Amino acid sequence: MTKYLTLISLFFSKKINRLLLPLFLTGGFLRLLFLGRNDLWYDEAAYIAIAMIYTIPPFVFFNRPFGPLNPPLSYLFGKMWGIFIYRFGWNEWILRLPCAIAAFNSLLLLYFLTVKMFNKRVALITIALMAFNPFHLWYAQDISNYSVAIFGGLFSSFFLYSFLKNKTTEALVLYIASISMLLYGYYLGILLYTCQLFIVVDTDNIDLRKKLCVFIPAFLFLPIIPFFLNSLNLIQGGFWIPKPTLASALYTFENFILGYNGTDILYFLIDILVCFTFISIVRKLIKKNSSDEKQEINFCLFLSLLPIALAFIYSLFYSSIYLDRALSIFSPYFYILVAWSLDKIRFRFVKIIALSILFITLSTSTLRYFSNQLYAPYDMSHHQGTYLKKPYKPLVAFLKKNIKDGDLISFGNEHSIPPIVYYYIYDSQFSSLRSDLTKVSSFIFYAVDPDLVNTNWQRPSEEFYGQNAWLITKNNLLGYLNNRKAKRVFFLGHDNTRSGNLDQNSKNIKSFFNEHLRLLNVLDFDGIKLFIYDCRNINSTTT
Repeated sequence: MTKYLTLISLFFSKKINRLLLPLFLTGGFLRLLFLGRNDLWYDEAAYIAIAMIYTIPPFVFFNRPFGPLNPPLSYLFGKMWGIFIYRFGWNEWILRLPCAIAAFNSLLLLYFLTVKMFNKRVALITIALMAFNPFHLWYAQDISNYSVAIFGGLFSSFFLYSFLKNKTTEALVLYIASISMLLYGYYLGILLYTCQLFIVVDTDNIDLRKKLCVFIPAFLFLPIIPFFLNSLNLIQGGFWIPKPTLASALYTFENFILGYNGTDILYFLIDILVCFTFISIVRKLIKKNSSDEKQEINFCLFLSLLPIALAFIYSLFYSSIYLDRALSIFSPYFYILVAWSLDKIRFRFVKIIALSILFITLSTSTLRYFSNQLYAPYDMSHHQGTYLKKPYKPLVAFLKKNIKDGDLISFGNEHSIPPIVYYYIYDSQFSSLRSDLTKVSSFIFYAVDPDLVNTNWQRPSEEFYGQNAWLITKNNLLGYLNNRKAKRVFFLGHDNTRSGNLDQNSKNIKSFFNEHLRLLNVLDFDGIKLFIYDCRNINSTTT
C-alpha cells in the first residue's frame, strides 16, 4: 500500500508536467459546471425511487417481478448517499455530486495507470481526451452508475496491471477486492472481468496458485446471480435497445470521443483518428523485432475492443445489450490506445497539427454539450436512448396549484411518471417518503391501450407490469373514472424525445378521452402536452 501512496504523492510533486495540474483542475471544473442546471429525467428519478423507497429494507425491490436492471450495491450506495445528504436538501446538484466526484477520480486513476504502462506524454494526451470529453461529461452530470462503474473498472485494472508486472500478493488482493465490488455494482463489469481473466491466463511466469486466486471474484458473485438472471430475463423478454450494426460499432468509438454533441464534419475527423489508431496498433503488433509496449497494447485491446466485440456478438444472436453508455466502462483503455498512437507520430509538426485538430473537435463538442445541442441532423441511431433533459418543475408547479379534490392525473407515456412524482414529493420529510408516495399514487394513473406494444419493453404494458393500481387499460378507463367519482382528468401525453408530438399510446388515449369527455384546455410544457378534461358528464357509450 505504501507504494501506491507514494505514487499518488508524486502527483503533487514539482516534477510533474506543468500542464497536468491545470488539466485536472479544468476537468474537475467542467464536471461541476451547471451540475444542477437541468431537472431530473426519467432514469434519474427512477433510480432515486428504487434506491430510496424500494430498498427499505435492502433487496426488497429485487423480489419484484420487474425488478431493476442494476446490481444491489448500486442502489444501496444511492440510498446511503440520499440519507447522508438529506439534511442539505435533495436538490439536483447534490444528488449528482457522487457521479461527478467518481468521474474526476477516474481522471486520476487513468493518469496513474497510463504512466505505469507508457510514459507521461501518453498519460497527458489520455487525460486530455477524457477531461474535455463531452461523453464523460454527460454521465458525470447524470444520476447513474456509469461514472462510478468507470472508476471501479479503472481501479481494478490498475491493480491487475500492477500484479502482472510485480506479481505481488498485495496487488492481487487489492485487485480481487476492487473487481468484486464492481461486479456487485455494475453487471457489464462481468465482461471486463472476463477479459481480465483472459489476460491473466495468457500471461506466463505467474504462480498457478495466484492465477487461481483471480477466479475468487467469480465465486463471490454467486449470491447475486439470481438478481443478474432476473435482469437478463427482463431484457430477453423484450427491450428497447435495437440490435447493433456495423455502423453502431463506428458510432461507439465516435461517441467515446465526441459524445452525442458532434457534427458530421467532427465525427468524420474522429473516424480518421480511429482508423489511424487501429492501423498504428496493427503495425506495432505485426512488427517482428519489437517486443516493447506490446504487452501494454494487448492489455488495452483486451479491455476495450474485446469486451465491445463480445457485447456486439451477444446482442446480435440474443437480446441486445449494445448501448454506448453501457459500454463506457471500456472507453478509458481506448483513450490510452488513441493517445499512444498520437504520441508515436514521428514528425513533430504533424503531431502538433493532429493534437490541435483533436483539441478543437473536443472543445467544439464540449461547447455544444453545455449549450444543449445534440448531433445534427437529429439522428437517434447515433445516440440511442439519449435525450436532452427537459424542465419538469414548471409543469409540476402548475399541477400542484391546480389539482383539487376529485382531480386525477393520467399519463400516456411512462417516461414522465418518475420525474413528476419525484418533484411532487422531493421536499418531503425522509420518514414520510413512503406515505407521500402513496398519497401521490392515489391520484395518478398510467393509461394504456392494451392492443399496443410498449416501446420500452417490446410487449404490452399490461403483460409487463401486470395488475397494478396505477395502470389502467383503455377498456377500463370509464369504469375507473366513475368509481373514483373523478371531476377532472389532467392527461399528459408526449413522445420519448418530447418533440411536441404524441407517441401512439398517447394518441390513442387522447382520442378515447376526446370521445367520452369534454376537453377544457390544452397546454404545452416543453414537449409535454397537457389536456384537461371534464369528467362530470361521462359519455359511457362505446365505439
